[in-house]
Amino acid sequence: MKKFIYGLGALILGSVAFIACDDEEFGALQSVPPSASAVNPGGIKLGSEAELQAAGADGVISPLTQGTLTLLDREFNILATTTDAMTGQADTISMDAATSGIAALDTGTYNLIAVTVDSEGNTSPPDTASFEIFDLPFDANYPTIYMLGEFTDGWGGPPEERSKWEFELIAANTWFLDSTEIDGQWKISVNSDFGDTDPNNEDWGDPDCTGSMISNLDPDRPDNTNTPADCVSPAVYNITFNDETFNYVLEEVILLESNVDDLFLLGSFNNFEGDAFTFRLIGDNTWELTNMALAPGEVFKFGASPDLMGPLYGASAVDTVAALFGGNIVAPGAGVYTITFNDADLTYSLTKTGDLALSGGFYALNSDMFIVGTFNGFNIGDPTATMTLVDDFTWERQGVTFVDSDRFLFIADGDFDPKWGDGGCDGVAELGGNDTECSFVGTLDVTFNDRDLKYTVE
Repeated sequence: MKKFIYGLGALILGSVAFIACDDEEFGALQSVPPSASAVNPGGIKLGSEAELQAAGADGVISPLTQGTLTLLDREFNILATTTDAMTGQADTISMDAATSGIAALDTGTYNLIAVTVDSEGNTSPPDTASFEIFDLPFDANYPTIYMLGEFTDGWGGPPEERSKWEFELIAANTWFLDSTEIDGQWKISVNSDFGDTDPNNEDWGDPDCTGSMISNLDPDRPDNTNTPADCVSPAVYNITFNDETFNYVLEEVILLESNVDDLFLLGSFNNFEGDAFTFRLIGDNTWELTNMALAPGEVFKFGASPDLMGPLYGASAVDTVAALFGGNIVAPGAGVYTITFNDADLTYSLTKTGDLALSGGFYALNSDMFIVGTFNGFNIGDPTATMTLVDDFTWERQGVTFVDSDRFLFIADGDFDPKWGDGGCDGVAELGGNDTECSFVGTLDVTFNDRDLKYTVE
């Protein structure tokens, strides 16, 4: 998918050398056509307002005068075109999102064609570049990225198991795969298996162990582009890969001892089920949950699974040691706590780190809450923005009128920091998340829980 462009640089260098020629050579070369290069934008996320560009170059005798950039679909039907002035020996033109309409395009393959004209009336050969629009959270050059190696069940493995070697797109062109054991030769690949996919699949390796990978489509690649086994010691690594630069970073994961695979806080606040309050392992057998809000009288236990199917640890009173299948632990009082639990000796602790807000007899993490969106101009001063605390941690706004394209966020303190949005439309907002746009229609009541971040629109 990446397009390797060498002609433009060579032509510019040729133009520089051209200045040193004598008058007879000038006369012979002044009608040489200019060059054009449609700049491949790589992969663009669905709905992006990306700018499209083209570059041109020519000699000093016949500088550039204009360029035309045309956007076409997969079948080369014209979608948009723009013509603009160009000057000098090298220049660029662009097509903005308003002209191209790129934000409204569906997923698929698209083409750019660039043509330039110089002062002698010479026209460049048209240059074409193709790019993809992907339904991804960020811009990326590829729809998927996988780890493949001698340790991935022989460079691929059973189809039902390949997802465990699939990278996650975490930022523009930045892919991440956590806790993967590397022991042998390996590559990074667009497809999940070399044997059952497109023979033109692009993959990358680092044969010289430099931290920068070489594409198998690079004409200057060595015969073997596998990353050798001795690049790193056999261990478990977090892997970050940039699909624009082909650079990668390996961060060794220090494996910690534990007697359970996961740990959850289960209590009266979540009907003793769910993974909203998940601990993280911070040391051997030591689990931690920070910023846990507890109201007076709430009770809880420590669970090895989110559905009461695994071991449960509790105590008959607030103590320092839990017991397998012990009773409910009663919250020591209203507040925000850091909770620790040791799955070896079953000791636990609650350390108060903050206070809760109290309004109308109900507790919350925030002293106020607003729902802002396209329906009220994202303005907290609008009468439809203010939410009311109607239960512990539960805010409500009645009578919000939605149309299909409306977007909204929950914000506290009125300054968009913090803010919560649900770009995935799964009913749970995320701190700093994208605008919620879930096709709600009608005059509806909205609730938002600022502890577990669940919301309802009904």
